[in-house]
Amino acid sequence: MRLVYNTGAERHLNRTDGPRKDVMKKHLGDALAGHRIPAMRDRTIRYWRGTSMGAWAARAIASRRDGTLATAVAEGAAMYRGLSAPASRAVPGSTLSPEELALRRHIEDLIEASA
Repeated sequence: MRLVYNTGAERHLNRTDGPRKDVMKKHLGDALAGHRIPAMRDRTIRYWRGTSMGAWAARAIASRRDGTLATAVAEGAAMYRGLSAPASRAVPGSTLSPEELALRRHIEDLIEASA
């Protein structure tokens, strides 16, 4: 976990495969309430959670095993097909199929909800 400088009043709290955002906010709030780092109390903290390939694969496998993967991808792909072409791309210029976009979104949502 790293607290990274962004601008004068903003920092980013970066972590990979770490706790959910709500848990990190509580930990940081507890730390800021203490006497050790009073200079950080007036800063804006943005939370960023990176994901390792191992964590991504583990969530995909778990979703497959519990039977939710195929349905989530099918429903997500149908939604992406219904959007206009630019809105259906996760990244401008992306060549991902609706199924690939749906898979990415489903797994990212699972990871965000996982401790």
